[in-house]
Amino acid sequence: GAIAYAFHEGDELKEHNWQPCEFGTDDKTIEWAASYDANSLTVRIKSTSADISTFGSLNVLVKIEPRRLWPAKHFGESFVTSESGSITMRIPFERIGLKADELHPIRLDVRIQMSNGEFAAWRPNNPLLPRLLLGSDNPADLGWLIFR
Repeated sequence: GAIAYAFHEGDELKEHNWQPCEFGTDDKTIEWAASYDANSLTVRIKSTSADISTFGSLNVLVKIEPRRLWPAKHFGESFVTSESGSITMRIPFERIGLKADELHPIRLDVRIQMSNGEFAAWRPNNPLLPRLLLGSDNPADLGWLIFR
């Protein structure tokens, strides 16, 4: 499976930390990276070809499996993109079910829905038939995020 790394907020986000959103739209220029501090996980999204403001409004969904094979939690937010070059989504560890002093690898996916109806995602989307508490999320559609 895919592996990404989350670096502590004080560390510089180097180019290799950025993960391409290769599924969905033909526009393969959208990337994401993760960092964290004592309280939260931060997901940053940018485009390598153009200012992200050209995408208009974006709906970002981050699916996180707090422990292996537990139901994935969905964290969604809408953004009207500005000319800052990237957008940032901060998710408190408390809402994920993690503690900053006990961070372990988690599984996740980052999906971006654009105002033109297209989407970009880090991992594929192969939903299963809905299963009570688990919904239609497919654990095989998630990659690993490792805290460094």
